[in-house]
Amino acid sequence: MGVKHKTALILLVATVLVWLVAMASVLERTRPRGPSLVAVFPPGTSETTVMSAVTRAEGRLVRGTWWPWAYVVDAESPTFVDDVRRQGVLWVLPGGPFRLAMTGGCGFPAYRWGEPPTTARSSP
Repeated sequence: MGVKHKTALILLVATVLVWLVAMASVLERTRPRGPSLVAVFPPGTSETTVMSAVTRAEGRLVRGTWWPWAYVVDAESPTFVDDVRRQGVLWVLPGGPFRLAMTGGCGFPAYRWGEPPTTARSSP
């Protein structure tokens, strides 16, 4: 590995680290709202611990995601985010884009650009 490759690798690692620190600080300062959120627990947290933490914070566990430590939850209390953070959650993310991304991209509805979204209807 030459000097140019090492320099490029160092710049890549530094950029990723700066980005991670910036994202962590933004996520820590935000207060996501809405009934559907994504709660990210420390890796290795058992499902029993997750369920009890969400229940104590007055929320409801909806489902897991393809990340074993992230769960889609419904907030049933206006203080849910602060309460669940006290239970040991690393991050609480807004449900919309993060919920869909964590289902492996399979949750996006069919949409045609320039047309209003439609709701699914059953045929008679």
